[in-house]
Amino acid sequence: MKELDLRFAFAKGAVCFLSLLLAGCGGSGSLIPPPAQKTPLISWAQPAPITYGTWLSATQLDATTNVSGTFAYNPPLGTKLSAGSHTMSVVFTPADSIDYSTATATVTLTVDQAMPTLSWAAPLSIECGKALSTAQLNANANTPGSFAYNPALGTVLSAGSHTLFVTFTPTDTTDYA
Repeated sequence: MKELDLRFAFAKGAVCFLSLLLAGCGGSGSLIPPPAQKTPLISWAQPAPITYGTWLSATQLDATTNVSGTFAYNPPLGTKLSAGSHTMSVVFTPADSIDYSTATATVTLTVDQAMPTLSWAAPLSIECGKALSTAQLNANANTPGSFAYNPALGTVLSAGSHTLFVTFTPTDTTDYA
């Protein structure tokens, strides 16, 4: 009687199947590779546009699949993107790495320009014959930029009620309209 000693060394997580056919006193055997891994199907709908200043959240980073595992997004959760069009990607790593391979998907996210927020307190009355100063022309914005007033700084107004106007131009014209 002959003894058959089979010893195999595999990398961690590797799976192989052994098929052994013994015929008479001879014998033969072969290693059969495992079946091909399946690629999980990722569902990731095109996210609705967001406004500059919005941090990426689970609302935009919401890919799903029917296989358990983890998602790694690029850019990641909590990122603030500049205004414009951005390609976002996800890599899905299945919990069952024997039967399933990693999968990737991409979507495009539009980030709209933000509108600057202006504040301007109603100015106090000034004496007739006094010029407009920074005490009256003192609007503020939530982003750096320049203010153009009408009537301009230094204008002497006639007696009566006057409407003051301001036009704001943000320094960052990429992210602010």
